[in-house]
Amino acid sequence: MKPSAEIWAAVFPRSPTSKYAQANITEQHQPRQSTPPPLPLDWQENKDHVSRTYNSLRCEMNKLNMWKVRVHSELSKKEEAVRMAQETADALQKSTRQTQLENVHLSTQLQDVIDIKGDLMEKIRATRQMCDDLKGQSSSVQQTLTRGTFSTFADHWT
Repeated sequence: MKPSAEIWAAVFPRSPTSKYAQANITEQHQPRQSTPPPLPLDWQENKDHVSRTYNSLRCEMNKLNMWKVRVHSELSKKEEAVRMAQETADALQKSTRQTQLENVHLSTQLQDVIDIKGDLMEKIRATRQMCDDLKGQSSSVQQTLTRGTFSTFADHWT
């Protein structure tokens, strides 16, 4: 059984027996018009709709691009602020460590001075005690000498 012409045209649309091919052949033999045929009203409306849609998309794309630039700028500013804050925090940590080391050093020096002061205070107390003892002995010797021994002593040297 041989396929019908309609099935043949559906399977092979560009075959010489198809309706499309026959329409093209008849169109090729007709003379061309100098002006294009007017577009159907639906086509014109569709073209206007496509144009409006394209303009709307272009407007939205511009908005998105401006948003992208603004967000990128804000992000850059925030990253710079974070970087500066991190640098400040690092500098403060370094300064704190140096201050702590200086504090430990000064505490050690202060403890040494306190120890030296304690030793000196003990020596001063001992010296005062010796001075008081010497003063007591000297006054005792002076009293003894002034009571009569001085006269014999003085006579002895004359």
